[in-house]
Amino acid sequence: MKRNGLVFILFLTLFIPLLSGCESKKLKEENLKLKQQFDKLNEENKSIISESDQIKKDIDQLKQQNAALKTENEKFKKEIELLKKPPAKKSKKAEAKKKSKKKKNPKTTSN
Repeated sequence: MKRNGLVFILFLTLFIPLLSGCESKKLKEENLKLKQQFDKLNEENKSIISESDQIKKDIDQLKQQNAALKTENEKFKKEIELLKKPPAKKSKKAEAKKKSKKKKNPKTTSN
């Protein structure tokens, strides 16, 4: 029995380092893969941040264009309102002259 126990202990002392070495190798490989994934995700993150910054700049530019167009639109609306208003009435003297000219030059029809 003592001999079996001694063989078992000897077996464990030789076998455990081999197992831990394999486990260590697997952990190192997994660690390497995770580092690679981290680096890849980090690059994607930088790219997305860059795109986001560009989109923010584009949005600001479009807001400025929109404000300028609103101002221009208001200007055109005012011009349209002015054009819709009837012309100012002429003075009574101008109307009287017009009527008198019509009376002096009546149209005549000939057969």
